[in-house]
Amino acid sequence: MTEGKTKSGFAYVIDDDVRDDMELLEGFIALDNGDMTSLPQCITSLLGDEQKRALYDHCRSEKTGRVSAKKVMAEVGEILNDVRDEVKN
Repeated sequence: MTEGKTKSGFAYVIDDDVRDDMELLEGFIALDNGDMTSLPQCITSLLGDEQKRALYDHCRSEKTGRVSAKKVMAEVGEILNDVRDEVKN
């Protein structure tokens, strides 16, 4: 398991098996090819349902109640960088 916390304070735990998940890889390839519809499934594959809900709540505007896509993508990017760095070490 890889545990971490983003700069904004979102704490997460990533299962080590995620690093070898072909469906997650396919989702990231689709994202890289511009298919933003694969992002929600990628987040679920990476974090699981419970942590995904927690991430959305973390990124939810207190004023509007909406979840910022930009904030979610920034958090996911930071998590992926942390996981990548963990694999390198």
